[in-house]
Parts: sequence; structure tokens; C-alpha cells
Amino acid sequence: NEFGVGICLVGNFQNRPPTRKQMETLVRLIERLRDQYGISEQAVFGHRHVRGTACPGAKFPWKSLYARLRLASPAHLARRDAVPTYD
Repeated sequence: NEFGVGICLVGNFQNRPPTRKQMETLVRLIERLRDQYGISEQAVFGHRHVRGTACPGAKFPWKSLYARLRLASPAHLARRDAVPTYD
């Protein structure tokens, strides 16, 4: 992406959440990318937060991800229209 880094997890997170291993790997990858490229806390968000899509799915554990990254959830994640379902 020209203005960001897209990360893809394989699975249908409308039906079930990512595996423990997927989440562990995702957290490590985001931490490494943030360190390497100076990505701010406010710049970590999902596809559904910038496009009208269900991606990555209703079962994606946003609160858990942000807690594991030790990040405050951005204000746009708290908006009901931006994230219809939290974990």
C-alpha cells in the first residue's frame, strides 16, 4: 500500500476468531513494524475502519489486540458505526 502496511490473516472471522497462534504472530509483527518504521499508536487500525467492509469480521478481537499491544483503542474504534461488534 502507498500509505500503509496491509496485514492479512487467513480465515473467516465472521464465524470464529483468529487462533491464539495467529494473534501471537500478529502482535509480534505489528510491534516489529511499529519499531522499524516508527508507526504511531493512532495508525494501527483495521480495514473496516477505513472502508465500508466487514473485514476482518465480527469475531475479530479488537479489544484484545489493542490490550496485547499495550495501545489505547483509538476513538474511531469506539464508534458504533465503525465497529459493529467488539470481542
